[in-house]
Parts: sequence; structure tokens; C-alpha cells
Amino acid sequence: MVSNQADLNRALFLIALLISISTFSQQSSSKIEYGLPATKKFTPSEYGGEAQNLDFVQDEKGQLVVANTYGFLIYDGVRWKKFKPDNEGLPLSYAKGKSKRIYTGGTEFIGYLEPTLQGDYQYVDLTKKLPESEKVGLVWNTIIVDETIYFENTNSIISYSDDTLKVLSDDSKVNAIFEFEGEAYVSTKKGLYKVVKNRLKRIPQFDVLNGTSILNLFRLPNQDIAIISRFDGIHSWNASGIKPIKPQLSKLLKESFVMKFKELSDGNLAIGTSNKGLIITDSKHIG
Repeated sequence: MVSNQADLNRALFLIALLISISTFSQQSSSKIEYGLPATKKFTPSEYGGEAQNLDFVQDEKGQLVVANTYGFLIYDGVRWKKFKPDNEGLPLSYAKGKSKRIYTGGTEFIGYLEPTLQGDYQYVDLTKKLPESEKVGLVWNTIIVDETIYFENTNSIISYSDDTLKVLSDDSKVNAIFEFEGEAYVSTKKGLYKVVKNRLKRIPQFDVLNGTSILNLFRLPNQDIAIISRFDGIHSWNASGIKPIKPQLSKLLKESFVMKFKELSDGNLAIGTSNKGLIITDSKHIG
């Protein structure tokens, strides 16, 4: 079980956010159809795992792959299968690659799930490729940008490409890694960085926001860059500098402890918070 209450709250929040975003996107994509999709609830005794489900992804065959505190759960629409990573740890995050692999990080491990000839999955561990001095910790976020996989833990980002692992760190706490306009960005306690040739390149223009825990960037209709932070609301950046925008929304976000941000396919923006629910807006109301 996940022992740290803050980590548990974050995990449960992420699952609720993903479900809320999916439902909102489906409902907003049509102006004619109403109602909720058919649902089925599975209990832990039915899927053979524990109560906490921390992330999920759908594979190429439509199977549901769940990160459960028991281990990996696979649902093919009829039956559930389950197995554990090599270190018996807990999977916490997934990212689906183009090669049918599902990359995963968890408690003290990183690796990927690979389809077998029999149609099942096998876990391939990457942790052993790291120096013994490098501690993986808790990998709450795994993303893929331009075919490079990034595993985020508290103290560093571990990148994986061409069968090689590299640790990216500025020796401070990592706040987030995210994709913006096709490139990977890393927010730490010391500042904001862009990943360039597998190295962290500091973006000094954003230093004024150090300590605010930047979570994401997105482009506004006027081509300014909007900055979503966990503790300091919303700012915009252009050649003239950084300034706060939308004071009412920023006030709400400051009170809410922002945890997740996502641009939806219909143009809306979803901002997940720990104590104010899910906030849906669009760039026109922010820019």
C-alpha cells in the first residue's frame, strides 16, 4: 500500500482527474447526444488486486492496463490478468510508446511492458542500467516526447532513448516535467529548463517565478505564453517580460493547490486541484 497520505491523495486525485477529463471531452464533443456512457464497476475481488488504482492506459488491442497497488492488471474485456514488477514494487505511472511498449515507473523501478508472442505482457526492467548510487524513488509521472521517454521522480528526471538512460538534474526538487510545443520542459525548485540534446538548458526569462512550482505552459490566442503554477496562479510571458493575468482565476487557483493541467482536444483547458475540484475554462478566457 502507499503509506504516505499526501502521495495517496495525489494518486487518487490523478485517477479522478483522468476520469473527469475523459467524461467532459466525450460530452462536449457532441451538441446532440446526452446522458452518460454505460459503466461497469469492478471490485478488488473481481479483478484480483487491491483497492487503489493509480494510473491506466489502453493498449493497441483495446485492453485496459491498470497500475494497481498489487501490481500490473490487464483487462481484455472478459478476464483480468495480473503480475508484478521484478522488485515487487507498485506501478505508479504509464506512457504508451509507438512500438507497442507501455513504459512504466513506480516505487524504486522504471521499465516497460512488452507484448509477448503469446499475446500477454512481460515486464522488462531498466533500473539495473542506472548507477547503483542513483535512487529511483517514486516515479509519479512518465511521459514521451519525440520518442524519448522521461521518468519523473522527486529529485531528478531519468531519460531513456537508444537503449540508454541518462539522469537529468539540477540538484534540487523536481516540480514537474511536461511537453510544450513538441519539446520537454522541466520545472524544479531552482527554475525552468528545456531539455536540449538530453541536457537541461536554463530559461532565465522565467527566473522571476522561481519557487512558484511551474506546472505547464500553453500558447494564448495572442501568441503570448501562459504559465500555470501550483502556488502563484497564472502569468503570461512575451518579449516585454512576465506579468500576472486573470486575477480572479488566479486567486481561485492559489486557494486550490493546482495538481494537474491538460489541454483538451476540443480547445478547453482542464485544471485539476486538490480541494476545489476540476476547473474547465478555455484560452480565450485566460488570454
